[in-house]
Amino acid sequence: MMWKTTLFWSLTEQWTSKDATEPSDLYIMNTRIGGGICFLIGLAGIIIFLFD
Repeated sequence: MMWKTTLFWSLTEQWTSKDATEPSDLYIMNTRIGGGICFLIGLAGIIIFLFD
Protein backbone atom coordinates (compact mmCIF):
# COMPACT_ATOMS: atom_id res chain seq x y z
CA MET A 1 0.00 0.00 0.00
CA MET A 2 2.87 2.36 0.68
CA TRP A 3 4.99 1.70 -2.41
CA LYS A 4 2.63 0.37 -5.10
CA THR A 5 -0.32 2.69 -4.50
CA THR A 6 -1.42 2.77 -8.14
CA LEU A 7 -1.37 -1.03 -8.37
CA PHE A 8 -3.41 -1.27 -5.16
CA TRP A 9 -5.89 1.24 -6.62
CA SER A 10 -6.22 -0.67 -9.89
CA LEU A 11 -6.90 -3.94 -8.03
CA THR A 12 -9.42 -2.56 -5.54
CA GLU A 13 -10.94 0.77 -6.57
CA GLN A 14 -10.59 1.29 -10.31
CA TRP A 15 -14.09 0.02 -11.04
CA THR A 16 -15.57 2.78 -8.83
CA SER A 17 -13.96 5.60 -10.83
CA LYS A 18 -15.92 7.22 -13.63
CA ASP A 19 -12.98 7.71 -16.00
CA ALA A 20 -10.74 4.99 -14.42
CA THR A 21 -7.50 6.57 -15.57
CA GLU A 22 -5.56 7.06 -12.33
CA PRO A 23 -6.14 7.54 -8.59
CA SER A 24 -6.48 11.04 -7.17
CA ASP A 25 -3.72 12.66 -5.15
CA LEU A 26 -5.91 12.48 -2.04
CA TYR A 27 -6.43 8.73 -2.54
CA ILE A 28 -2.67 8.18 -2.91
CA MET A 29 -1.91 10.18 0.24
CA ASN A 30 -4.60 8.45 2.31
CA THR A 31 -3.55 5.00 1.12
CA ARG A 32 0.10 5.63 1.95
CA ILE A 33 -0.77 6.96 5.40
CA GLY A 34 -3.06 4.00 6.04
CA GLY A 35 -0.41 1.58 4.82
CA GLY A 36 2.15 3.18 7.10
CA ILE A 37 -0.15 2.92 10.09
CA CYS A 38 -0.90 -0.75 9.35
CA PHE A 39 2.82 -1.41 8.96
CA LEU A 40 3.62 0.21 12.31
CA ILE A 41 0.84 -1.68 14.11
CA GLY A 42 2.02 -4.96 12.62
CA LEU A 43 5.62 -4.22 13.56
CA ALA A 44 4.60 -3.34 17.10
CA GLY A 45 2.65 -6.61 17.34
CA ILE A 46 5.68 -8.61 16.24
CA ILE A 47 7.94 -6.79 18.72
CA ILE A 48 5.49 -7.32 21.58
CA PHE A 49 5.17 -11.00 20.65
CA LEU A 50 8.94 -11.50 20.59
CA PHE A 51 9.68 -9.70 23.86
CA ASP A 52 6.68 -10.86 25.86
